[in-house]
Amino acid sequence: MLSANLAFAGVEWRTEMNSFGSGSYKLRDSLEGINLAADVTENVRAISVFSDPDWDKMHNFTGNLLFKNGRRNGFAGRGKYILNLPILNQEKNGLWLETALAGGFLEEALLQNGQKRFQRDQFLYGGGEYLKFRLENSAHSFTIKIGGEKAMSQLIDDYGKKTFWDNSSFLIQNKVRSKFSDWLSLRFDGDARRTKYNPEIYFFTEKRTEEVSLRSELVIAPLERLEINPLFNYKKVNIERDGRVDLEKREMGGTVILKEPADFKANIFLKGVYAPWLHKNGEERLISGGIVSKNFSLELYQKITKNRFSTFTLEDRVTGLEVSWKFGNQKDKNLRDLDSYAYAKDRKYEFYRDSGIKDDSRLTLKEQAERLRTLRKRNEWSGHNLSLKSAPDDGWGFRNANEVYKERGGDCDEQSCHNSFMDTLNGYKSFELNYYDYDLWEGHGVQLVQDPTNGQWFLDEYGAIYKIKVDPNAPIEKVALEGLKQNHTFLALQILRNGKDMYYQVYDCSSPFKYDSISKFISLSGVAPNYGRPQVEYGSELFTGRNFLLGD
Repeated sequence: MLSANLAFAGVEWRTEMNSFGSGSYKLRDSLEGINLAADVTENVRAISVFSDPDWDKMHNFTGNLLFKNGRRNGFAGRGKYILNLPILNQEKNGLWLETALAGGFLEEALLQNGQKRFQRDQFLYGGGEYLKFRLENSAHSFTIKIGGEKAMSQLIDDYGKKTFWDNSSFLIQNKVRSKFSDWLSLRFDGDARRTKYNPEIYFFTEKRTEEVSLRSELVIAPLERLEINPLFNYKKVNIERDGRVDLEKREMGGTVILKEPADFKANIFLKGVYAPWLHKNGEERLISGGIVSKNFSLELYQKITKNRFSTFTLEDRVTGLEVSWKFGNQKDKNLRDLDSYAYAKDRKYEFYRDSGIKDDSRLTLKEQAERLRTLRKRNEWSGHNLSLKSAPDDGWGFRNANEVYKERGGDCDEQSCHNSFMDTLNGYKSFELNYYDYDLWEGHGVQLVQDPTNGQWFLDEYGAIYKIKVDPNAPIEKVALEGLKQNHTFLALQILRNGKDMYYQVYDCSSPFKYDSISKFISLSGVAPNYGRPQVEYGSELFTGRNFLLGD
């Protein structure tokens, strides 16, 4: 039993106190460098088997499996191989060439009102090429990694096959460790990534997304049993195409460590961090404490996130626990930032840090709209939280936006009008579109909404977003006609019998009590069915997490 235990260098468990079944679990192997990690949250189960990429190790391999349920259900897997080749090196210093090759797959379906739609398989493949330089002596070390990555994809669904490029990135990573004296040393980690996503499958991303993260820590030991670690971190993420930064913050604080006080064979630490958001009015705070010994560590923390809006403030408190049992040699770990705390709510496997999918019942309709802020987040929120309900009064009544919001549901035109009002509050041009078959006494309602940053029109039905290929300045009647022509075969109600005896009409929902027609009944005669692939956002790799294919 002893020899079996010594094969591992560590066991780590991270969880939240209010959700002990959620968190991360990791086993680290000290002999072969093989790690096993599992993440379990409300909507995600993920397993990873990986080796720590070592500059002195020629062959490295990583494998991941992911199961996810929620608005999008899916199963994903990937494998990555890393080859390190020395170019110019002497002992631990020199220049290396790193080549990464990766392949992955994803089986996914969009869940709407309990029904699976747009089921598809996606196969991802790609690689990266990097130059790495390391300079190290007994007191100082400097490493830098520069390179590029590209992911390709083949999509297979009910409409056939489609091959395209998924994303391409340029990245820089570096790490500095310096010991200036027995009582002063510095640690610094930095990374930056600039990525271009395919705009045909990711509708709402910037042309070039940016992510920057800087982490630094001084180690000051003025007394034999006292250590002070001031820290300063900076993070910026600019992804969603809405003309605003998604996240920018400074993290300031530090840790005080008492080393083996009163001959207690462990160190006691207290940590505090304050992080104001620079892109909007909000902040994060962290207070934590615990003990660290040679073989065991425990940290109890509370993270508070405040988001201040125009007339209200949202506050989230998460208390968590991290326990580690370690033995054998431990490599120098990357510096931590605030996003590594509150793990179960970290949304590691979603593209947006603040996705807007989950509801907050404390808010009024207007407050909810301000919280969601963008078309993408409003769409994800309404698609997940609004249920399909029959119209009141035997189908002749109409729930206004306030009633739909209160009941968190309505029929097709009630939901569309509600969503149109929400988007109008956030500065979008939006209308409700109804179309009818009088012979069969059927009708359906969808939403039309325009992205003001580029003029692109979209059709939104129960949380599914379709592009409309039309002049941004076209009359709304033309936008509605093209939206139905291009997408009706994928909607809940198709244009039956080649458009015979069918009509459409556009409505204004710019106030919570408004449902006024702004066009005449217009005939849909002569509209042919369209059975090609719908212009619907897939965004499959983003669904599994940023840089799913080639990330660590």
